[in-house]
Amino acid sequence: MEQIKNAIQNGKTVLGIELGSTRIKAVLIDENNNPIASGSYEWENRLENGIWTYSLEDVWTGIQTSYKNMADDVKNQYGEELTKIGAIGFSAMMHGYMAFDENKELLVPFRTWRNSITGKAAAELTNLFDFNIPERWSIAHLYQAILNGEEHISKIKYLTTLAGYVHWKLTGEFVLGIGEASGMFPIDSASKDYNKGMIEKFDKLISNKNLPYTISDLLPKVLVAGENAGTLSEEGAKLLDTTGKLSAGIPLCPPEGDAGTGMTATNSITKRTGNVSAGTSVFAMVVLEKPLSKAYPEIDIVTTPEDIMSPALAYVRIILYGIIFVSVYNMCANVLRAVGDSRTPLYCLIISVFVNIGLDLLFVNGFHMGIQGAAWATIISQALSAVLCLGYILLKFRDIIPEKDEWKPVEGQYSELLTTGLAMGFMSLVVNFGTIVLQGAINGLGTAIVAAHTAARKVFDIFTVSLYCLGNAMTTFVSQNMGAGEPARIRRGIRHAVVIATGITTVLVIICFAFGRPVFTWLASTDNPTIVDSAVMYSRISIVFFYVLGPLFILRCSLQGMGRKVIPVCSSVVEMTIKVLSATILVPRLAYFGVALTEPISWVCMTILLTVAYFAKPPEQMLRKSA
Repeated sequence: MEQIKNAIQNGKTVLGIELGSTRIKAVLIDENNNPIASGSYEWENRLENGIWTYSLEDVWTGIQTSYKNMADDVKNQYGEELTKIGAIGFSAMMHGYMAFDENKELLVPFRTWRNSITGKAAAELTNLFDFNIPERWSIAHLYQAILNGEEHISKIKYLTTLAGYVHWKLTGEFVLGIGEASGMFPIDSASKDYNKGMIEKFDKLISNKNLPYTISDLLPKVLVAGENAGTLSEEGAKLLDTTGKLSAGIPLCPPEGDAGTGMTATNSITKRTGNVSAGTSVFAMVVLEKPLSKAYPEIDIVTTPEDIMSPALAYVRIILYGIIFVSVYNMCANVLRAVGDSRTPLYCLIISVFVNIGLDLLFVNGFHMGIQGAAWATIISQALSAVLCLGYILLKFRDIIPEKDEWKPVEGQYSELLTTGLAMGFMSLVVNFGTIVLQGAINGLGTAIVAAHTAARKVFDIFTVSLYCLGNAMTTFVSQNMGAGEPARIRRGIRHAVVIATGITTVLVIICFAFGRPVFTWLASTDNPTIVDSAVMYSRISIVFFYVLGPLFILRCSLQGMGRKVIPVCSSVVEMTIKVLSATILVPRLAYFGVALTEPISWVCMTILLTVAYFAKPPEQMLRKSA
């Protein structure tokens, strides 16, 4: 109760208001997406002059009443006045026709989705676009009004939907969410805007009507989820809350239609998923893998772009440009480590990290470049680390720079390097495949578990850095001593590394058990017991098995340093297999506890395999073989 009160007092809540066909409902949720208060208002459309409609008075009476009932619910349950809200979003019945003049006055009564008076227009537009235009779409209503020669068509300045109208009145922003916009005019999923080709066709179609606009002049701006859609104005706050207690300045998300919000609410937003909605009408929605080959009159196309995937793809494409810099840095860093200088690569990396942070702030916050700015910041910092490392080698170790005649191929050398690189790459590929499969199973456990796993993995990644670095150091150490013919030093080095790893793990176990809960509460930004308890469970099980993970890293990297390529790859196949089996067997039966057991089981199995492989062919035998 106190947590909810604090959220209400500090404006850490989110309000959603939906205008359905028979009810307007306002729901307030907390930081964990749990509903904490609600209010509603029953209404019905009416038939006026052959048009199914709602009056604007009905719209605002319903919104104000549902908001008031929700605010009263907050007061009655928690004893708090609702004055601040973290964010607000509106959705409403899709489609329909709301045309306004230059003074923002409604020209004709709101024509709802229920009207079936646009058959001729819808058929002509479907044929023109080779794209199904249902009768209820806004563009069909507009074109039918043009065909009918209705008096108001020359006065239209703005055209929007019910959700767009409400948002416009409350913020002053004439925008629509992309899903709602797709019920006005066809959307191009690639550009995330109205389809330009169809825009041109429509403008050409009405060019002989002598209208003072093109269709682009009338339509709201299209926004995708997460884009700035404006804030609640002073007038909007008073319009929404007639008591005047609600503060202005609250951010609003792009207004959407009920179809898109329904898909999101049922988590049906990825390819090959869908849902069925049964309300005042019954319809199914499915997310397609690719565009339809032709127009089908039975199927409406509603655009729901992959707003997460698209920025991610843009980021990855830019990051790929920087692969050459990563390669140069890694090559130079390993050369320096091979000659006994492990500090310089670290210094170069530290400088690169700080430059990356600074450029992130400049590109993202200063230049508003978004995720692409973060990608370019990363590439520039990677290039800097490569240049610094290479420059240092040119200045201090010119004697290790290959001379002209040393570029000649040496028999077996290129194949050795290639097979080593391919083996390590394949090893990473196999491990990541298993991780993706396991992550899919985790995603099916719900958002709270996903949040818990995200927090737990952050701590896991931090804790494993020291063991991972110890393993990498063993690769260099073992390879150097293989070259020097010192098998005894290799054995001693492995023993000492295991002792160091055991000491590090002991410290990490103490930290995890003593401070894990407050750390996860902070990382997850919540005290939700499901999230925190799950993260603590995962971390405590994992950390105990770090006594196995340390030797695993040491043995795998030592075997790589000895030139053993196959066994480390086999260990990765074992890890992938266990993760896949866990996703299909353990997780469905044990839920997140099964996830927590997965990696420790794989670590034990891999360590047994690597230990057997090490003693089966110790360093002395590998040296004799190479000789």
